[in-house]
Amino acid sequence: MGALDRLFRPRAVALVGASRDRYAIGGAILHNLIRAGFRGTIYPVNPRVEQLQGLTC
Repeated sequence: MGALDRLFRPRAVALVGASRDRYAIGGAILHNLIRAGFRGTIYPVNPRVEQLQGLTC
């Protein structure tokens, strides 16, 4: 594993500020991670909801 592999090839991403609104930054990033087929685990963080775009918060 190269020195920067953890940065450029993460196995998981925590998205603090994930949003229901796909046009807000947190919603757009979440949508794009899913749409692009990110293979790692995505942890959306939003204390106001239990689930976003099919993922548990």
